[in-house]
Amino acid sequence: MKSVAVCVGLVLVGLMSTADARPVVVKAAGGALLSNEVRPGMFASIEIPISEDYPTHLSPFIEVYSKDGTTMIPLGASLIYKASFSERGGTVFFGAGGGLLMIRGEPGLGYATGTSGMIGVMGG
Repeated sequence: MKSVAVCVGLVLVGLMSTADARPVVVKAAGGALLSNEVRPGMFASIEIPISEDYPTHLSPFIEVYSKDGTTMIPLGASLIYKASFSERGGTVFFGAGGGLLMIRGEPGLGYATGTSGMIGVMGG
């Protein structure tokens, strides 16, 4: 819970110091984690513009996936560069970030319970 409180605090600080030209974007969705087995879950993030000169965003996020008494919670932040693909629409993005992966409940095949660090990259 302490990690969640820290993430919420960072989000609030980010919201108070956003660039004026671009809006803050809040995203929430449901889905599934596809690893050793399918785990249903949900995702939430906030994209906070950090520059008026470049289309960069700070994006704190939290995900929650649960099945058979085990809950996996990736929690962290990413730095994302998003640019328009063409005049007709579309967006190109890439980024990197890090955070914590918290696993609570019964250990399973390929993972143990506890908390560990994580890093990631994205693009599309």
